[in-house]
Amino acid sequence: MVNLHLKDCPFPCWIGILPGKTPIEDTASLVRSVYGDDITYQVIETYSGFEILNKMNGQRFEVQFGYWKGFYQIRLIPKALSKDTAIRLGDIINLLMLPDKVLPAHGTVLNRVSSLFYFEYGIEVEVEKISCDRLNIDQPVLAINIFDELGVDDLSSTTTWHGFTCYDR
Repeated sequence: MVNLHLKDCPFPCWIGILPGKTPIEDTASLVRSVYGDDITYQVIETYSGFEILNKMNGQRFEVQFGYWKGFYQIRLIPKALSKDTAIRLGDIINLLMLPDKVLPAHGTVLNRVSSLFYFEYGIEVEVEKISCDRLNIDQPVLAINIFDELGVDDLSSTTTWHGFTCYDR
């Protein structure tokens, strides 16, 4: 979790990068200033951003910069190599506290996810589909999306956070 540097600057900033404000050509130098190729990290440029590997503990994550549904976004995608290197929902809740809203099971048939929204921070956290098998703190995080503004297309499909319980639709 420390590898993500989520507390380096106030949200929606991430390592000095503000979605929609920091020119894309400046992102490489900011990423390299934090994760520069050294003994601990390896930074690989990709088509949509970067892949960052912590050579000491095996944690790996992808960084994508984009524009989605009218909002600029930084998308952090943990790539767990094992159960031990996964970022868990409990890690996010320890960092950001409890979410404002939950959007249960949405997406495509092949890629169903559930989202937890933190409107104050402009953050959406995606986890594996939540059904009545209960949301739990050990659930792996699929992505952390940091937006310049956080909007939900249809707030009627979200529900207020009511703990580790059933969020069936």
